[in-house]
Amino acid sequence: MVLGSYEDAASIASHVYKARTNALGSEHLDTLFALQCLATSWRDLGRYDEAEAAQRRVLEARQRILGCQHKDSIESMELLAMTIGPQKRLDEAEAIELEALEIRRAVFPDNHADTIMAIGNLSSTWYCQGKYTEAEAGTKQALEHFKLTFGPCHLFTMASTELLGSIYYEQGRYEEADAMASATIGQRREMSLPGTITAIYNLGLSRWKLGRWKEAIELMRELAKFGREVRGIEAVYLGYARTWLEIWEEEEEETMDLLDL
Repeated sequence: MVLGSYEDAASIASHVYKARTNALGSEHLDTLFALQCLATSWRDLGRYDEAEAAQRRVLEARQRILGCQHKDSIESMELLAMTIGPQKRLDEAEAIELEALEIRRAVFPDNHADTIMAIGNLSSTWYCQGKYTEAEAGTKQALEHFKLTFGPCHLFTMASTELLGSIYYEQGRYEEADAMASATIGQRREMSLPGTITAIYNLGLSRWKLGRWKEAIELMRELAKFGREVRGIEAVYLGYARTWLEIWEEEEEETMDLLDL
């Protein structure tokens, strides 16, 4: 997503939060929701310290006012974990997500949408930790539910499909990884959805591993056309893509030189 979109969202969220604080007080539930939205915007901008501090304020207030088992309190735990995880504090994020999932299972059935979402979030953390067996099992459970509930083109379904592909890739299962990456790329391109850059990048990696080098290079060239206005995690993947493109093009040139000898 482009920087302007994130900054616009943060500006609007900040305005709403200040207005609600003045009108309703700092601990009104509507004010806390506005602060949560602002924290999410800060997280998207990579302003993790501010985002984490705000998420902790919301969590503490909701647990005190609503109780630890209220759905809003559980959601605050999960959002805090999503802010901590990108800071490489994965064990801490995992502990919070496990606690949130345990509370959800005590309150909701295992097939409840919020419980499945919690399993999906935890699976993403497991993937980042290299716990691929646990991540694969959890992601498959979430994916099956999302397909049945929302259909194949929903963002939740596509995100779970792509995560499963990444898990396969890390296990050296490149054919399966490529199939997962290919399943969502058309819809993402058509709708210009968030996550498109990451999806193209993952497809490029699997194509290279499968020996489909020209396709892999073309995919990375597609990413190289994106400008520096991209921010958040997608900017990181753009940097990776430019690095791989440089390496691959150099290898391709060396191969062509050898063939000409």
